[in-house]
Amino acid sequence: MPPEFTAEEMEELSRERAYLNGLVEETAEATGQQACNLAFAKTHKTASTTMAMILVRYARRHDMKLASFGGNHVSAIPLTEAVQQIEESGERVDVMHYHYTAYGSFDGRWAEAKAMYEKIMREGERINYITVVRSQRSHFLSYYYYYVQPEVQLSVQHFFGSNRQDPQFQYQRRRLTNPLCAEFGIHNGEQLAQFIETELPDFRLVLLTEAFDEGLMMMRRILGWEMIDMTYSRMMETKAGGARWDGKELKNVPHWEDLPTWVQDRVDANTALDKMLYDAAVSHYNKMKAVAAMEIEDDLKEFDELQKTVNGYLALNSSSEAIRWYSGSAQPYLGGEQFHPF
Repeated sequence: MPPEFTAEEMEELSRERAYLNGLVEETAEATGQQACNLAFAKTHKTASTTMAMILVRYARRHDMKLASFGGNHVSAIPLTEAVQQIEESGERVDVMHYHYTAYGSFDGRWAEAKAMYEKIMREGERINYITVVRSQRSHFLSYYYYYVQPEVQLSVQHFFGSNRQDPQFQYQRRRLTNPLCAEFGIHNGEQLAQFIETELPDFRLVLLTEAFDEGLMMMRRILGWEMIDMTYSRMMETKAGGARWDGKELKNVPHWEDLPTWVQDRVDANTALDKMLYDAAVSHYNKMKAVAAMEIEDDLKEFDELQKTVNGYLALNSSSEAIRWYSGSAQPYLGGEQFHPF
């Protein structure tokens, strides 16, 4: 403990540590009553890395088999290769938390992805599919300022103002066409309609970035997890002073209302299908929420207090091992973190 703490403050930290570790022990003891076999269809710039780290902590605390792949795979692996490695090892997983497309565009349909997940997960016929989507405007801007701006060194308005025929930016322009739909292999209205009608219902839960904590409370009730299992710290924020995985510096994402009208129109045109997908996801989400709306509201109040306790404790206690996997720079994919108590 830092020497500047008083004896009373150190005693309080000790009580909080015992309390939090007690919650972890309680949820571990209840593993048999909780559902897992969870395939997280990890999207880009949706709070998905925050979710991935929640899943890492769950797997380690509950002694679950966490996906881990060899080769040059950091946070993404093609599902065909994941299946190959699983078949070679003979060890299916309880938690799959990787991007299944490295650059945000899946070359196939969701039915194809589902068939491969069935060969990866421990129970191929009882998979809990989870994903996260984000409102198309905020998603586009966050996506642009994380994946494109550091490469082209242009603000979004200057990028849109550049020559559309300039081959220098052909790849980036393609990535900026309905980037949310592209995650699921959707590239036209017909494919989107089919996905919404026949494939969106495959997901046990589609969380919304804008209601992330509420979605976690729904997920908790659906899977039977405990409140401590859902605690987190924010990760991979796009803001000035930060950097990407390759060291390129990040800029602040502009507010929507600060963009010129013509830029807003271009963003809306580039995300027309994304808006339809997001609206369908919201409808799907709200139907599930309606089943237990009052209970979820109460859960949120309790969760907010627990979040304050966890993050407050870690902010004051630099000696806690748990900082390693609640840190904003934690690594969910390097073989998975080992168990770190509070």
